[in-house]
Amino acid sequence: MKIIPDDVATALKREFGYVPNEYDGENWTVYRDHTLIVCHPERRPRVYKRGCNGDYYEFEPNWP
Repeated sequence: MKIIPDDVATALKREFGYVPNEYDGENWTVYRDHTLIVCHPERRPRVYKRGCNGDYYEFEPNWP
């Protein structure tokens, strides 16, 4: 089980407004330096992003 280092957790919180909980089973990746994708085995993936005005956005993709 991975543990997110403190400096990485701080950077994720600052950039995306969210820090993945690896103890809960969340796997994550940063896509093209501006999108955080978080996957969990029991729920849909979530996408976190910061807008140009500094607001944070959370998306849950809706697939058919």
